[in-house]
Amino acid sequence: SVLVLRRKGWTSEQYQRWSDSVLERGIAFVVPSSWKGETVLRMCIVNPRTTVAGLTRIFDTLK
Repeated sequence: SVLVLRRKGWTSEQYQRWSDSVLERGIAFVVPSSWKGETVLRMCIVNPRTTVAGLTRIFDTLK
């Protein structure tokens, strides 16, 4: 599955800092991407053991 997420008001630099932070902390590997000319986060879920709790942990870092 692929999710594309957007945070209103975030710059490309903020997306990159967030991506670097969650990777450094071992939470997730989610990279900034571009969709219709706008920077977004692109999350690919490939592990069949991914849980809602695991996804929630990632989403909570966006608060």
